Amino acid sequence: MISEKHLHPIVLGVVQGVTEFLPISSSGHLILIGQLLSSTDQGLLFDMTVNSATFLAILALYYKKILKKSLMAKIILTSIPTGIVGFLFQKEIASLTRNTDVVILTTFFFGIMLGISEYFSSKRKTVKLFSIKDALIISLFQPLALIPGTSRSGITITAALALGYKRKDAAEISFMISLPVSIMVAIKNIHDLFKGVEVILPTNSYLLGFIAAFITATITVKLLLKWLTTRTFLPFVIYRIALATVMLLLT
Repeated sequence: MISEKHLHPIVLGVVQGVTEFLPISSSGHLILIGQLLSSTDQGLLFDMTVNSATFLAILALYYKKILKKSLMAKIILTSIPTGIVGFLFQKEIASLTRNTDVVILTTFFFGIMLGISEYFSSKRKTVKLFSIKDALIISLFQPLALIPGTSRSGITITAALALGYKRKDAAEISFMISLPVSIMVAIKNIHDLFKGVEVILPTNSYLLGFIAAFITATITVKLLLKWLTTRTFLPFVIYRIALATVMLLLT
């Protein structure tokens, strides 16, 4: 039987794996569910650990496509603004935005934005038409994902839909451009370990969270792509609005 101290990181790992690539905000869910499971915040180090697991899941699924030089250059390009903003404002992001008020606001607002893009998008373009111009435009939206509740996949899918990409292709673009940012997060994760960052949870909790996140992320990506071949993002829009409403009522 799984003990409570082991269940906590496994649940958070599953939450990360499921929500990282769905347009509903993984960081927001980690904060909210973490608070429900324990009075102690699991900390930014744990969040970065499970984020690294989802990065490896995408790398395993898309490495063949990513190795194409032209696509790789565009993927790297999309990460530059996020890297700059994250570096300059890392303390503010870590301390000022880890609260439910911010999560409620961003969950609702960017859910509405996703709905607008879903409704008005022409949905004609494919990944093969992913241009440098489109990469630049999407790169300007991605730094917003540093705010919990925004959803990195949500904001980049919203941007891709607005640029006219088909739903499945918008999702695949979002998955692939997550890699450079995830690499930067992983590097910072390793740096913090050697620097002596505060380890809030037991050491094995990080491993359990990592494994749970990797497995669930792989499954989630495959299921989402299958879903988008015949269905829309509307359920995710409704979910975000409903979640924000419930959180508002409970706070």
